[in-house]
Amino acid sequence: MSNPAFNETAEALDSIGEVGDCLSRPTLAECLDSFADYISRHLGAKRVSIFLRDSADSTEMFLCGSHGIDENIHQDMIISNGTGVAKGVVHSGETVVVNQAVSSSDRYRSGSYIVAPIHLDDSVFGVICVTERTSDASYTDADKAHIEALAKMMVMPIRFHRQGDSVKKKDEQIARILSTLPIGVLHLNGSGAVVGGSDKLKEMFDLTGTPKGAIEEVFDSDDAGPLRSMHIRLINDREVCTESWSRYVKDTKIDLRATALPSDDSHDVLILVEDVSLNRIVDELRHLDDLKRDFISMVSHELRTPITSVKGAASLLLGFQTDGLSDNQLNMLRIIENNISRLSEIVNKIVDVSLLEKNNVELIAAPGDLEQILEDLVERHAEEIKSQGLVVIRTYEENARRFDFDGERLYQAIDAVLHNAVKFNSAGGTITVETWRSGSIIHLRIRDEGEGIPREYRHLVFQKFFQIEEALTRKRNGAGLGLFFARKIARLHGGDLVIQDSERGATLEFTFTCDSVVTE
Repeated sequence: MSNPAFNETAEALDSIGEVGDCLSRPTLAECLDSFADYISRHLGAKRVSIFLRDSADSTEMFLCGSHGIDENIHQDMIISNGTGVAKGVVHSGETVVVNQAVSSSDRYRSGSYIVAPIHLDDSVFGVICVTERTSDASYTDADKAHIEALAKMMVMPIRFHRQGDSVKKKDEQIARILSTLPIGVLHLNGSGAVVGGSDKLKEMFDLTGTPKGAIEEVFDSDDAGPLRSMHIRLINDREVCTESWSRYVKDTKIDLRATALPSDDSHDVLILVEDVSLNRIVDELRHLDDLKRDFISMVSHELRTPITSVKGAASLLLGFQTDGLSDNQLNMLRIIENNISRLSEIVNKIVDVSLLEKNNVELIAAPGDLEQILEDLVERHAEEIKSQGLVVIRTYEENARRFDFDGERLYQAIDAVLHNAVKFNSAGGTITVETWRSGSIIHLRIRDEGEGIPREYRHLVFQKFFQIEEALTRKRNGAGLGLFFARKIARLHGGDLVIQDSERGATLEFTFTCDSVVTE
């Protein structure tokens, strides 16, 4: 049964092959004649002529390629820039399509015709004239687009010719292009013999010199089998086919995927070989990362219930059942309550991070007061601030105070940054908190006077579980999730969290996008 998709693909490949054949002709005249023949076949035109200037400043165009025109009058066919349809095409740079024109004294322009410009270096260097269609059908927009596309393709051989490039130079250029491709290209003839191959192919299969000969002579048996199989299938079915197999190089597994393509007018075959080992490794790493993320999420969810129970029991004992307990026992209960609260926060943060990674966090935006959140957070850390002798300086702009945001999530994000400013500050240092608005952007900057964040670690601190002290000496507690979480939340609010340069300490700046600031 006919496969429409395959037929369409085959037709496209045939067309590409024909154009490739035109481009591969050794001289410009042969190349343009081939294009003219191609146009005649595909558009059903009796006559096709391609005119070019002999130099950029020439006022005349000479016939350089044709179909259906007597070679004896080639030299007599010259177009002046200042006459006829060519004048309009040259000056406008636009294609002209005329259907069923009245015959004129011009013996090569009657009925329907197309005149299309050939652009070179921002000027019209030539024209393509397609005349006298064999059928009564009019030229369509698709025909026009086809001719214009071919005009662009002709630029390459014209440019080569003008620059005096030889066939050898073209071959060298093609070889250089092939050498930059990340895939290997193998050329087989109709009998399956190797005609040539790209540098990448030789690198993949550790081949020396120019690969030539039978497939089984050039390649190892493990590689020759799939290549031979593709060649046979392609020759018999004329369908694009693929093969995948693995080879080992010094105990290292290399995964290969090859695609065989038919030539347009011969039994030659091109086989494109791709090393897909990296794809497999990436897929495996992604799968492992998904397993790790799911495991952490599952464990965190399972820990929530016992943590809640222990926390509730400790709070209950401290609140109502302290009679008969010694001071040491009460202190132990307080340690249990404090640490279980800290553990609860870590577990909740891990769950939140897991949701963020899966894009399962939906913000619940509502009119909020940024200044109030900041004051609540300063109050929350008041005991730590006091114990370290820190001073908090606030500078709030009124027009940056109220806008729509998710209060709970923003509270958590800012708390992570402010907590770091307290934890990593120098004793007796200052924490500066500033807000301002520029257009629809709300800015929040938090600066401390601690050791700061070394420049070589700035691109790492927003990664999960990364802590600078792990790379140096671990002195403080923390899960390394705060800045990762804070940046994610900021970006969900249409902004970001970045580290800014500062002479002392660390300076982090939030931005949030708001379409309109909420006013009282």
